[in-house]
Amino acid sequence: MGQIRIGTSGWSYDDWRGIVYPPNAPSRFDRMLCLAALFDTLEVNSSFYRIPSLKTVESWILRTADRPGFSFSVKLHQSLTHERDPDRFEGLVREFREFAWPLREAGRLAAVLMQFPWSFGFTGDNLVYVERLIDALKPLPLAVEVRQRNWLDEEFLSSLRAKGVAFCNIDQPPLNRCLSPTSVATADVAYVRLHGRNAKEWFSDGADVNQRYNYLYNKEELGEWAGRIEDLAGKAGQVLVYTNNHFCGQGVANALQLKAILLNRRLAVPAQLIHAFPELQEIAEPDAASEAADGSAAKVSDEKPPSRRPPREQTGWLFDDADS
Repeated sequence: MGQIRIGTSGWSYDDWRGIVYPPNAPSRFDRMLCLAALFDTLEVNSSFYRIPSLKTVESWILRTADRPGFSFSVKLHQSLTHERDPDRFEGLVREFREFAWPLREAGRLAAVLMQFPWSFGFTGDNLVYVERLIDALKPLPLAVEVRQRNWLDEEFLSSLRAKGVAFCNIDQPPLNRCLSPTSVATADVAYVRLHGRNAKEWFSDGADVNQRYNYLYNKEELGEWAGRIEDLAGKAGQVLVYTNNHFCGQGVANALQLKAILLNRRLAVPAQLIHAFPELQEIAEPDAASEAADGSAAKVSDEKPPSRRPPREQTGWLFDDADS
């Protein structure tokens, strides 16, 4: 069975204050290390908006030096997946490779995620572009995320297998032409992203981007994904799983629940997080659960957690632009 790593997509969200992070945390509070204490991998979302400096990359490596095996996945810059300007292609690939290379050399790079927009459907020209981009980024470890179900085509999947590139299995609202949950492995690394199922806001032009990712998975939904992840672990040497339903810390709660299901044991869960998500008492080690139950968590944050749960048919999605 392959190794399963679980983490969140991004870590710099202001609405996590008082839920995931202390309400009065100083400006220098290390959000990344707070998450690294709970998980063994994190997905960098900020690289989608701007390519981080080498100084930032060096900081990530140094700050996780005492955590053997900890890894980062990084999202490819949007100019290469969404804008796709042929005149800038070579320069942007070179710049991104220079950013990601130190992580690879330090043994901290799990994968580079090539996330394409929902509008990027399966066509001959689009497949040629994906293959060109893969070839340009190699030998970096790569994963490709597409959103339309027409990409479940053997020509595409065979190409990924031949190039040793992971297919990204995703969870998103079950809407027209959306890719359904899968457990497809096309490389030694398998990749999973859970976006939530906020169908009402998913394609809404006026939707707040945070609301698109406003969704809390229930135990049954997480159990279904645990089964798919275990299936992937039987096909790949490593499975990377990231929760992107980040609204008000819901992705953190669901990542911990998923981790507990797969490990079949209780976890160390911060009392403040249990205060925001009482359902975490079921997976928390007794001390933390007791602390939350007797009100100790309220001493950390007396604020009532913000309303976060949409109707069951909804979900949400946002990109973090401040990971540092």
